Amino acid sequence: GALTEMLDECRLSAVKVFFALVKAQADKLRHFPPAYPADLSPPHAILEALNRLGDILSTYSTSLTPPEQREIHFSPVLEALLTPLLDMCETTASGLDTSDRAVFMLNNLNAAHRVLLSYDFTVTWVQ
Repeated sequence: GALTEMLDECRLSAVKVFFALVKAQADKLRHFPPAYPADLSPPHAILEALNRLGDILSTYSTSLTPPEQREIHFSPVLEALLTPLLDMCETTASGLDTSDRAVFMLNNLNAAHRVLLSYDFTVTWVQ
């Protein structure tokens, strides 16, 4: 009935706002990528974004979505969050020589991997 329609509209609106905020943050990181640290570890901006992703993953893991449907339902969120993050890492690493670039990218990928590893609905991204 009417209540179901209203709740569905609220959910759709929340999803639109969420993805708009994710896009705005991704655009900001793309336009102003952080400098790489001297030790080639993940920049603070990457670690902050990964911490937020960890919070989102933790919250989603307690959702009422059936476990067998979580990966397919959460995939657009991971795509929206991780793809720009990894693109930004590549942009940041572009000024490095080949070996430093490889170390920097591995460090960033490892940081992302550690966040994803705890959740069974991120298997595709972990591989």
